Amino acid sequence: MTPITRTIKQALAQAKASNHPSDQALIDFDKAGGTSGKTHSNLFKSARSLHYHGVAESDASSWLWSKYQDLYPNKSHQVELAISKSYGSPLNIVTSRDGERLTIKTRTSDKDKITHETILKNIDKVIGYNIQIPKDITSIDYLPDDILRPLYGQKALICIAKSVYDFSTKTLEEHQNSVNNAQFVVANPMCKRLGKTQDGTVSARCKDNACTKPKVLVFECDIIPSFRKQAKIIFFLAQIFPLVVAHSSGNKSLHAWFKAPTTTKEIARAKELFVALGADPAALRESQLVRMPNAYRDNGERQRMIFYASHHINEKVDYDLFSESYDEFVSQKGESNNV
Repeated sequence: MTPITRTIKQALAQAKASNHPSDQALIDFDKAGGTSGKTHSNLFKSARSLHYHGVAESDASSWLWSKYQDLYPNKSHQVELAISKSYGSPLNIVTSRDGERLTIKTRTSDKDKITHETILKNIDKVIGYNIQIPKDITSIDYLPDDILRPLYGQKALICIAKSVYDFSTKTLEEHQNSVNNAQFVVANPMCKRLGKTQDGTVSARCKDNACTKPKVLVFECDIIPSFRKQAKIIFFLAQIFPLVVAHSSGNKSLHAWFKAPTTTKEIARAKELFVALGADPAALRESQLVRMPNAYRDNGERQRMIFYASHHINEKVDYDLFSESYDEFVSQKGESNNV
């Protein structure tokens, strides 16, 4: 892999000398100040190109956001997602057919992923079930600190963030009232205060200091715009995995925290099932920042909590129904999705 030493300027110069689609997307991204469609569609390819050309993750993240925020001021999570996908897993560098240059290949091939069409069919099937959604759901008046403490305790190391670039990992006791002013949180406790990123820098939030076995899995689905349909999927999954928290994102999606299975294999299968029912794979990563329940988003909207049952963290997963649902929505399709 290219050593991580280049500046943005050097990476752009390298990209201009290349004909690779990701490099051309980076050039377009740099130029397309007013072309919102171009800027959005080229974001992910640009992150991949910056990684390939050796730009440090922090530099790439700051530069992408500086270009992106003027057109999409409330969508910093899209930049984080592009960075996470590009820097959060090893790049597989393979030689092209003519052997004269290198191209970047994604971690999994298309045939290994469950298709968008299949996911929509799965969602339609679940929506058609007779699933009971609690009536008269109203905002539950808890502060974020009141939500996290019963789940994890005062001594748990929790990563909170005012923005995707301003985060810290401390015990809940040390964070004090900062928890209630944070937009984001890593839903599972961290295993240590600091870790090393892939480029060797020290960070309060990365794979190295994230939990190795999650206590909760976060389901976020914004594939379908209807809150009621999203709720039907959430309460379908709640029949299998004890539901701990459900809340709004303050925008277009509902988020739900479910009790995770106990073994690594079962956790992986649960993630596959979640994705097969429309979950965003990024929200399932152990170091991912997700929306803080009942906190306020940067657009002024409350990330309103609609369900809370902290005692469910001690309940058991229904493994029989889990197996049936996995067979119905994942394995019978002959497809899988790596998260």
